[in-house]
Amino acid sequence: VIAEVARPMEPRFVLIGYSLAGMELTPAIATILGMNALTNCVNLEICDGAVTVTRPVFDSTMHAQVALDGNDSAVIALQKGSFKAIEASTKQAAIESVSVDVAAIPARSKVLAISDEPAGDVDITKAEIVVSVGRGIGTEEKISIIADLAEALGGVLACSRPVVDVGWLPRERQVGASGRTVTPKVYVACGISGAIQHLTGMRDSHRIIAINKDPNAPIFGVAHIGVVGDLFEIVPALTKAAKEARAARD
Repeated sequence: VIAEVARPMEPRFVLIGYSLAGMELTPAIATILGMNALTNCVNLEICDGAVTVTRPVFDSTMHAQVALDGNDSAVIALQKGSFKAIEASTKQAAIESVSVDVAAIPARSKVLAISDEPAGDVDITKAEIVVSVGRGIGTEEKISIIADLAEALGGVLACSRPVVDVGWLPRERQVGASGRTVTPKVYVACGISGAIQHLTGMRDSHRIIAINKDPNAPIFGVAHIGVVGDLFEIVPALTKAAKEARAARD
């Protein structure tokens, strides 16, 4: 249906959200319209008429930039949170209504069943403050130290992929290319080195605070505030200060 609506417009680009439906629609629309298909994209830049699309490759260990010149067209599926929300303006776009005879379009697939992912206890993508823990915490029992800081700040607890892989936290709390993309007002990374797949999911946070004992950790490359030291000394001190500040306000 989307392809039939878009065809007479002869678009150069069709933008789609990178979701379960988007993963199906992107190659299908591109095939029908004879366009390129680019999925799982995290950025799109336009400069002097040239378009550059960034997407993770090699199991999210690297980023590839795909340059599209003036003759290229593509259906592009963008990850949620790829762009910061813009302020509302008084401008109004024209909405065009179109009619499509869906019955006349032959169905090439059939939905047999839909199974929803079990709902988690929190949606980290909606939090204004995210405190994230990495494998550097050492053991599952010590995660409570980071959870205490998240609670004291009025935020939510999140984590990097290695923490999920060892079963310490559920996948709905994972930040990164294979997890959730977050853009909170404050993102605190505790014991996270900063693998590129993790940075993909949080680098557009408004304020990034990184705590790591390794001064050369990649996470410091995107951090607004970097603290080099032992998180087992720094985090409890931050938690104590946050609790005292909240008590004073109350």
